[in-house]
Amino acid sequence: MSERTTSALAGLGYGTLLLLWALLSFGFGHGTPLPLGLVGSPFSLFFRLGFLVAPLWWAGIGYAIGRRSGRTALVLIALHALGAAMCLVRGTLWESFDRQWTQLGQVAVVLAPFLWPGFAVYLAGLVVACRVAFRQMEARA
Repeated sequence: MSERTTSALAGLGYGTLLLLWALLSFGFGHGTPLPLGLVGSPFSLFFRLGFLVAPLWWAGIGYAIGRRSGRTALVLIALHALGAAMCLVRGTLWESFDRQWTQLGQVAVVLAPFLWPGFAVYLAGLVVACRVAFRQMEARA
């Protein structure tokens, strides 16, 4: 299997894991939709079901890393991070800014063993993808 395919499959797996975490955090409407907005960024800013794109988005980032295109990967990561920041600052399509933080506070106690490790995995994946992409850019320079 080529490095491109392996990296794309790793990204697909990571995006699928994030999607499952976000759906479970949503808890059939009784949890928090914030992870749905984060993992689906930037698509979740415009479409209620934008979070479903997460596995394909991360597969694209993985593919870019696999073909040693750090610049492309960083652009995709930056678009994602910008969208995620917008969700944190403005709220999601499901809830306003104030409501999303109130809701997160209410369910955080119940979902704590699941919610916070999910955020950690999400951030760790972003950091790893950024580091690999930056190293690829340095190698080309």
